[in-house]
Amino acid sequence: MPEQREWIQAYSPYQKLVPGQTYPAPFILTSTKDDRVHPAHGRKAAARLAELGQPYFYYENLDGGHSAAANLIEDARRAALEYTYASGRLGLSEVEKKGR
Repeated sequence: MPEQREWIQAYSPYQKLVPGQTYPAPFILTSTKDDRVHPAHGRKAAARLAELGQPYFYYENLDGGHSAAANLIEDARRAALEYTYASGRLGLSEVEKKGR
């Protein structure tokens, strides 16, 4: 429905990606077997960022579902990726290099 598309476009981060802007590098996390949010959404966002020459981090778990945790090992891997991304965005890696 046209009115629904207009409403979604008003808040959708994907729809707001435009050439000539600089964006912070997002961490896009998805799962191939997600039964609630299709992985194509993450893939499409990554492709758009690449098209715009913007940096991003992308991880797609081949197993698991909506929370991308197929088992404890995969859950730990996802958590490690998230913490690594977050600490890098916060600049903690520079603090650690200086030995605090």
